[in-house]
Amino acid sequence: GDEIQTATIETYGAQREVTIEGIMTNNYTNAIDNVMVLGRVPFTGNKAIDETEELGSTFDMPMTSKIATSGIDSGNIKIYYSENGEATRDLIDGNNGWTENPSDLSKVKSYLIVISGEVTANTQISFSYKVSLPANLTFNQSSYANYKVYYDNKAPGATIGETKKAGVIGLTTGEGPELEVKLSASIPENTVVRPGQYIRYYVEVTNKGKADAQNVKVTAKLPMEEIQMSDGTTTKYSNFKFVEYEEYNNNFHYITLDYLPTEEG
Repeated sequence: GDEIQTATIETYGAQREVTIEGIMTNNYTNAIDNVMVLGRVPFTGNKAIDETEELGSTFDMPMTSKIATSGIDSGNIKIYYSENGEATRDLIDGNNGWTENPSDLSKVKSYLIVISGEVTANTQISFSYKVSLPANLTFNQSSYANYKVYYDNKAPGATIGETKKAGVIGLTTGEGPELEVKLSASIPENTVVRPGQYIRYYVEVTNKGKADAQNVKVTAKLPMEEIQMSDGTTTKYSNFKFVEYEEYNNNFHYITLDYLPTEEG
């Protein structure tokens, strides 16, 4: 179905492994045949299978293990991997790049599970694989995986080719503020300044996230290297007089914002 199951994870967490699982059950009263499972691992920009719609993934979760299966004889299963994020179930088409032995699991974007022989009524088959959840994710980040099952329904009197689309599963850091800070000056870089010349520094803070930020404090460490003057002498940055500032202490520049709305707000 089109159901989306999403778990929320903490922001700026440590890197760790996550296990993704899938379950197929033959709920028919008859057997099904020629079963194939085409899936996408979580990666940026991945799409719903056989569709052009993106799932909404904004970060990669590279595969770290091959797929393990249970519920059916392993001799009846072959598993293929591809670095093509839009690979189809066609094993003959070279553009799909299917292989049973990928050289680098972290580059795998698609997988194909091929089951030979009949899958009898009420049989349940499960599969799983591990991926790496990256560290230090900010708010407004998500990544999703999905798969689709193709099979022949051996109904009484006719065999019908059918498909079932599994629900999308994923992880998200949830909505929150996402701050971007830019520091600039009123003079170009590498400009020679004159004694007594005023230089204005600009600190621009933008909230590109999806939630307002509260109690924001921006700290900028001011450079302390020697600065060349127009008369050929040099001086320490700390000798400059600051005539406009929000707060200046111990060579740090502080800006405190009680409320910073999103760009849209």
